[in-house]
Amino acid sequence: MLRSLRLVSAFLSRSHFRGRWGVIGSSSTGKMIFHGVSAGSCFVAREADKELIELHEGDVVIFTRGCEHRMVSAKDASVIRVTDVPMRRDGATPIFEMGKTGDETRLVCGTFRLDHPAHASVVELLPPVLVGRARSDARRRWSSATMSLIAEGLSGSEPGSEIVSLADSLFVNALTEAAAEARASGPSQDERPSGLFAAARDPRIGKALALVHTEPSADWTAAELATRVGMSRTRFFDTFSKLVGEPPAKYVARWRALVAADLLRKNNALSTTQVAEHVGYSDEDALAKVFKRYMGMSPTEYRRTLMAH
Repeated sequence: MLRSLRLVSAFLSRSHFRGRWGVIGSSSTGKMIFHGVSAGSCFVAREADKELIELHEGDVVIFTRGCEHRMVSAKDASVIRVTDVPMRRDGATPIFEMGKTGDETRLVCGTFRLDHPAHASVVELLPPVLVGRARSDARRRWSSATMSLIAEGLSGSEPGSEIVSLADSLFVNALTEAAAEARASGPSQDERPSGLFAAARDPRIGKALALVHTEPSADWTAAELATRVGMSRTRFFDTFSKLVGEPPAKYVARWRALVAADLLRKNNALSTTQVAEHVGYSDEDALAKVFKRYMGMSPTEYRRTLMAH
């Protein structure tokens, strides 16, 4: 599913903090903010939350809404805005530094976004905070080594494609670990009962979503998807609707509209009729009806808006 949504990484900084410290990270509209602990430990939370989350070496936290957040060495540590922290540059990469003595915490920090019109829809289905913990020695070694390679690759220049690929794998690993931890601990009091994260815990509903994302032009009825994932139609319909938050037909229609929007945005050579065929509709009128329902305008109007910008 992430491949179909084109995960894009952009690095912001590295941070080297010693002793007692605390920072408030700025918000980033339209992006997901991540912090990976490559050495040491710290506490993190959204600025609106009271409860702090403890992170150790190899752990990654992702603020999916790009919200303001605080990071501290101790729960009672005072904080300053990250923009007030002394900063130097190693080539193109900013390095924030605080403290001269004491235990050191090193962070790799940056943003993720989905290069797709479905970005906002998908992010809304994720929890506001994802914590990918290195729950085994092997995972910790892999995560720490990955972050070290990212930090090394950032030194002195803009990140190359291999560093971006490492960051993408870090995100996917964090998402996988967060889902596994939530599945093991069971639902919490404030956990959303539906959404992409909940659906990802169910291997059959997750497989159905992946099928829809991979082949949007296929004739995906609830019965066909149920057969493909080994469930009865009734049980599949009920489970899908509960976990995803909407019935299969509505999800398929929404995804097709978003794929169509992406094609209109990325490929000017395709006619609207060809776009309709790519996403499983027999003609332009059938696409236009669904497209307007989810995008608020016709495909032609959408393309005209894109050209105006």
